[in-house]
Amino acid sequence: MKTIILTPALIVLTQLAFTDARAVDPALPITPGMYTVTSTTSSSLNPDPDTKVMDVCIDKQVLDPGSYLPKVAQCSLENVKKNGNKASFDIDCKSGESSSGQPGLPEMTGKGECVTEETEHQCHFKMVGTVQGKEFIIDSMREGRRIGECPDLE
Repeated sequence: MKTIILTPALIVLTQLAFTDARAVDPALPITPGMYTVTSTTSSSLNPDPDTKVMDVCIDKQVLDPGSYLPKVAQCSLENVKKNGNKASFDIDCKSGESSSGQPGLPEMTGKGECVTEETEHQCHFKMVGTVQGKEFIIDSMREGRRIGECPDLE
């Protein structure tokens, strides 16, 4: 019978290999309720920023930063780093048709960061892509503030 002796260095390397294989959940703690969210997006292709204000019901005790990514793109969050109420991550959006069957966006990559407080949150995304041979940059900021309880939808 062979005996394998694991050195401390080998044990640490083995733990790191299995640790890196697990995905980090980017969800951040937040108080559930109705939030007024201001979204401001600018692009190198369109110099005028687009600002929208909407009321959003957050019905869980966590904010998922991925929920703010374009619905018509096949985007994923990668290399998530989380520390308390702050998450930073890489964004990878594939080109092609979206999961809903709508035309997709061009392939894009970028970085994002979200921070939550008890009743507020901020998310900043900066992405780069190419369309018709020209590079473009999208810079987007989402800021939300709790304004009360979600309406009872039952």
